[in-house]
Amino acid sequence: MDTQRLETFLRLQARKDELEGLLDDTKRTIQEVEQAILKEFETSGISHVKINGKVIYLHRQLWARAKDGDKQGLCYALRAHGLGVFVEESCNTNFISAYVREQDASGVELPIALAEALEVTEVFSVRSRNG
Repeated sequence: MDTQRLETFLRLQARKDELEGLLDDTKRTIQEVEQAILKEFETSGISHVKINGKVIYLHRQLWARAKDGDKQGLCYALRAHGLGVFVEESCNTNFISAYVREQDASGVELPIALAEALEVTEVFSVRSRNG
């Protein structure tokens, strides 16, 4: 076993963890500053400012979701108004993957029809932990 490669892996993993921490801190700080800027824009009644060759501006975007989590009611309303194209049946792959892992860990085989409908892949990666 090439211990130098293992040490390189550990060093890179530690650097990645450090950078992810810095990124998380930076994202938090940006959110705080953004909230303050939004308040200033609102108070001043402005929608953009030029500074240092850049334009800082308000961006408006609408997002819609089922009221009170009632997806079934939303689907009914969409179909009733000729918008059934927005309704689709789907499966949550994260939940299905968790179910498959649980069955595998328990030594339980998937039902044949389910196994034939699923593509299950096994992925290996290298990780480290304190030991």
